[in-house]
Amino acid sequence: MTQNLFMQTKRANIVLPDDQMNNKSKSSIASERVTFRNSGSSGINGEVALKDGQNKLDTSAVYRLPEVEVKAQGRFTAERDGRINVDFKIIVPKEILSDNWRLVLNPKLLHNDSVVSLQKVILNGRGFVDKQKQDYDDYDKFLKSIVDKSQYDSIYLDRDNISRDIRKRQEYYFNIYKKDMKEQMDYEKWKTKREEEDAYMDAMKIRYKTEQYHRYARKAIDHTVRNMVENKDTTGLHAKYMKDYERKTKKHISRYLDDFSFHGDKDSLESFKKEMELMRVPKKYRELYETNRQIADINNHVFTLKDSIEISKHRYFFDEIVLNELAATRKDEMFEKMVKFPYIENKAEIRLDTIIPSGSNFVFYYTQEYPVVEGLKKIRLTMDSKIQAIDRSEYKLQGADTLSYFIASLAQLADVSLISKRTELHRNLYDRISVYTRYKTAKSAMLVYEIDYQDNRANMDKFLDSYRKYINSPEFTIDSVTLIVTTSLEGDYEDNYELTSKRALSVKNYLKGALPDSDVESLFKIKHKGEDWNTLLAQIRKTDDIVNKEDIQTMLTNAVYPDQCEEDIKKQFPADYRIMKDSIYPLLRRADFVIDLHRTGLVSDTVKIEYRSDYEEGIRLLQDREYWKAIEILANYPDYNTALCLVCLGYNSKAYDLLTNLTPTGNTEYLLAILCSRMQKEREAVSHLLKSYELDPSKIYRSKLDPEVTALIRKHNLQSHVDRILEKENQKTETIDIK
Repeated sequence: MTQNLFMQTKRANIVLPDDQMNNKSKSSIASERVTFRNSGSSGINGEVALKDGQNKLDTSAVYRLPEVEVKAQGRFTAERDGRINVDFKIIVPKEILSDNWRLVLNPKLLHNDSVVSLQKVILNGRGFVDKQKQDYDDYDKFLKSIVDKSQYDSIYLDRDNISRDIRKRQEYYFNIYKKDMKEQMDYEKWKTKREEEDAYMDAMKIRYKTEQYHRYARKAIDHTVRNMVENKDTTGLHAKYMKDYERKTKKHISRYLDDFSFHGDKDSLESFKKEMELMRVPKKYRELYETNRQIADINNHVFTLKDSIEISKHRYFFDEIVLNELAATRKDEMFEKMVKFPYIENKAEIRLDTIIPSGSNFVFYYTQEYPVVEGLKKIRLTMDSKIQAIDRSEYKLQGADTLSYFIASLAQLADVSLISKRTELHRNLYDRISVYTRYKTAKSAMLVYEIDYQDNRANMDKFLDSYRKYINSPEFTIDSVTLIVTTSLEGDYEDNYELTSKRALSVKNYLKGALPDSDVESLFKIKHKGEDWNTLLAQIRKTDDIVNKEDIQTMLTNAVYPDQCEEDIKKQFPADYRIMKDSIYPLLRRADFVIDLHRTGLVSDTVKIEYRSDYEEGIRLLQDREYWKAIEILANYPDYNTALCLVCLGYNSKAYDLLTNLTPTGNTEYLLAILCSRMQKEREAVSHLLKSYELDPSKIYRSKLDPEVTALIRKHNLQSHVDRILEKENQKTETIDIK
């Protein structure tokens, strides 16, 4: 059936999908399709134009093709969370499809020395499927012909012979009983006859003894009467006759083996009598006689279930059982023999298993998510194809093209320029430290700064610690310290101005004692500002509890008479005023220290460049997608590359917080666009994306490699905007070239 396949050159192939499919697959085609068209219509140097529909060529002529299409075999695919999407189209021409076979397509991924088989695509012809079904039906009939052991009794039991064996056993039991019964009846018949004879003999003995007794008794009486008549002595006459009587009867009865013929003790006599009695019993009855068996003592044998089982287990059609069990042991062998094309049981190996008509081409879009190992830059894809016909012939098609997928990860956005840390060192610096001061309410004490009152010492220690750090540091030299004292709005505006002046002097006097090694008098300068309205306005904006904040801000901004303004707020918005007094006023009563200093030995501002070898190793690990190893190093340098590594690890929130605190660049804005897209902040994502294009137009070319960005451009119709930015950049480039 596969003969026609040898006469053609068609094959199943794989190609990269078009852009529309590509948008769904998180990958980007690298020059997938390039079309060359001939601009002229006339031949050159003897060339002949190829006409539409022309199917015969002059082999001696040179033809000019109107169009040549070249398809690329590679694409970029985005790596996210250690996985990529591999997508492609399987194209099967109709010439290699038939109802009489199936086509098995096996895509395979190649990377390094590994070959990973993807799920198969199986295209079945209708006739092939019918053949499969028929084979399985035949095999099912074979399986149904095998009798389970639990059904042996109902199918293989030899019931006729079992019935005959049971009948034979029952007859045997009956014959035993019949024999015992006949023997018992014969014995009892003999016994009855014997008892009658014994009774007759006993009667004869008694009759004889009685007759003799009375005979001798008469003789004794007669003799006694005669002696009495003759006056003779009668003594002993009766005894004499009785003695004769006994001798006479004993002699007569001895012939019947009576006990009178035995000389011995009583026990011996009884034993002798039993022996003599047994000798009179026929030999065949002696056992019955000795056991004194009765009819009731005869036991009949009963045919039981045990007898039935014993007989049945040896009455099967064993020849048929042997054949049946042989068939059962050959089930697997028979399956291979009867089912030439078994169904694939492991469905996890199959992506598609379908029936297709043979009259048209087949195209299937295949996408596969695949984990990538660290450091892997590229994987390749190919496909094997095999045809299996119903006559068991097979044909292996030519292998498909090999497609390449270049892995585009966010790690490629790493900024290697940060390996060298560029630090701008300013000569002149300042440090502003706020110390909240507390004063007693008594009029005489409200001007004096007492270090042990409330939390004054803890607040002042913050400044003193910083001051001592700078004064003892060889890197810095303090030029001056400006002490700025402010207060809250309570009291008269003019009085408060004077109040801050006196409080500033009080604080300075304390510092003279606290810093004996410093020239506080000349080093510290005093400024007093009175009421701090600027801080008041700033704190009101931040406080959500103030309901009428806009009205209060307007009143403070437009105030002409400060004291009257405060009084108006207190009357019109008493609840808000209480919040201001309790929460904000304490923040206005403070001393701000502005420390002006310069770097020792530095004449002017300069730039310091520091090469970081460990940071370079972190970047290398990041680019090789060894993210966990990279973050161990980069975590010590919270910059753009650290945020990029966090993004690759999936820590989007941490990366977002880090990036928002960095100076905006094309890199940071582009990465923020990706993060905001992941975090469902699409408006912010669009803003960051467009800003990244403005700061670094080269990011436009990167966009196609990142699915988050392509999705934003497509969803928010940004392509025209992107094109304008790119056009402006091209115009700038042309202007520079002209110059």
